[in-house]
Amino acid sequence: MTEKKRNFREKIAEEIHNQFLPSLMSIIYEIEFWKKKESLSPAGKEFLNNIKNELELAVRESRKFLLYLKPPKIIESSLPKALNHYLKRLEETKGLNYKWVTPAPDRQTYVSQDVLLLTFLELLANLPLVDEEILFSFKPDDAAVNLSFSWSGLTRSWLSKNLKSVIMKRLIKAKGEIRYCRAKKRLWLVIFLPQR
Repeated sequence: MTEKKRNFREKIAEEIHNQFLPSLMSIIYEIEFWKKKESLSPAGKEFLNNIKNELELAVRESRKFLLYLKPPKIIESSLPKALNHYLKRLEETKGLNYKWVTPAPDRQTYVSQDVLLLTFLELLANLPLVDEEILFSFKPDDAAVNLSFSWSGLTRSWLSKNLKSVIMKRLIKAKGEIRYCRAKKRLWLVIFLPQR
């Protein structure tokens, strides 16, 4: 691919990410607000819900298109460095406040690491804006990789059915799964990926 073509694709990806997707999300939030109004008829609520579902589909498809335009890269063949790269980028562009609670692992490459990275990015794209540090943990061993994150308001219902469906389609192919665990009085969402 030529430099000019790459720059053009990156510009389109940037516009979708910074303008189009936030606009769609703001409309979805507005619909959520109006759906809660008691004065709205059941038919009106159903109408808004249908629009919201179509917008959520557009958001998912746009994110897939973004991955096509600008696929994530495993930087220097190192999954840990790639994970940190994308967190730092969100810190710089969106003000994400994060902290790794595990040391960087010695090993740099893992089985199905592209699946893990894409799942991680999909979850990152859906993180709420919170006024606290989001904690991240990366625990690999010979049997499996566990990539986890937590914040004080995390609940099991945070992961919507639609988002879980998208993520699970990818993870199932690599025999991975989403788990929840409690540690130090916090709920953690865990991406589990076997290494055998």
